[in-house]
Amino acid sequence: MLSKKFFVLVILAGLTACTLSQLQNPQPTAAPATSSSGLTVAWVEQGSLVVWQQGDPRRVSSGGVIRPYIAPDGQHVVFTRGPQGAPETLWVVDSLGTAEQQLVGPGDLRAYRGGEILIGDVGWLDESVIYFNTLRQTQTSLEAQDDLYRANIRTREVALILPGTEGGAFAISPDKAHIAVVYPGRYGRQDARIRLIDPLAFENHSLLFFTGVSTGSEYKFYPQIFWEPDSSALRLAIPDADLVYDDVNAPPTMLWRIDVNGERDSLGAVPASFFGLPQWSTSGQVLTYLQRVGSGSSNDFQLMVADGSGGNPVVYASGQAGTIQPPQWIPGTERFAFAQGNPGEYWLGGPEMSPQRVPASGELVFSPQFADANTIVFASAPGGSFELRYAALDDTTSTLIAAVNNPAPVFDVG
Repeated sequence: MLSKKFFVLVILAGLTACTLSQLQNPQPTAAPATSSSGLTVAWVEQGSLVVWQQGDPRRVSSGGVIRPYIAPDGQHVVFTRGPQGAPETLWVVDSLGTAEQQLVGPGDLRAYRGGEILIGDVGWLDESVIYFNTLRQTQTSLEAQDDLYRANIRTREVALILPGTEGGAFAISPDKAHIAVVYPGRYGRQDARIRLIDPLAFENHSLLFFTGVSTGSEYKFYPQIFWEPDSSALRLAIPDADLVYDDVNAPPTMLWRIDVNGERDSLGAVPASFFGLPQWSTSGQVLTYLQRVGSGSSNDFQLMVADGSGGNPVVYASGQAGTIQPPQWIPGTERFAFAQGNPGEYWLGGPEMSPQRVPASGELVFSPQFADANTIVFASAPGGSFELRYAALDDTTSTLIAAVNNPAPVFDVG
């Protein structure tokens, strides 16, 4: 049985970045392949918002910017803003920086139990509409309110879609016709729930209830949603409620497929670690997860590749906590990327494919994001300086976007 001290050390070692935002972040849908000429990158530089689109970077907004979210067409950027890193308000600006507007002010959001209300996760439905949830900050804690809002950047209408404990983390289907919403419940006290919303009619119905899962901390557990390409069904992995305390002897993680009509199929189960839960490829035909090797106190992990139901698993890579991280499936492909080895060493993998360094030149890769099936944007640190760069996966070199002042820049790609 793991002690709380041990798994906190594992988190800090970098096996997973177990922040509240990442626990809630929805799975990105597959992006169409684009050339670098259509690439948009937005990042935060000393509290200002900077946008790059094949040319000199443009400062499009100044003061208190925290995190950007680029629209699907690259023409607008929604961003959070507030003092001392607290996302109190939500703004939008076009990529040229000529039409900045506040979408959500401090008094526009509803508090359910007091405290300061902050913007949580943000996701684009289309070029005009975003969805977001909120956080509640007190003097001693920061927790998700598990609500859901909708905002239109053109009409500036903001509407509460699901009140507190009725919403949660969300994932938009590829065809934009459905939104899956995850309410995490409370470990040992309240069941969690997967709900489906029609974004046009605002109708919703429950798809699945499951026991609230412990994270070993004050943060809630939100299973990641994986939509199938035709939007007819979603997949998710539900671990044992106590997996974080013992990921060797706990029951295996269950794999589910649920169609939009509520029909559920149990696909199988895998012995995944809490720190590397299952993730499906875009097609749903391939699955990856991390598995702890040895006893419950071991720091050794294996990266497993299996079929979409968890069958026929094979060991793809291995390493210790802090030297190997869960893989990230590349949108629209059967390939994944993962960090292994020394900090900044990043690899491309896939079924029946040997690992290859990304980029092939061997540059250091931090905070990678994929703009499409072949284009990666990442932070790097050549010679002790800090940069944002992009590269095609099959290129031997990368291209400079801009020098930045932060070793871990906050950025988005589109």
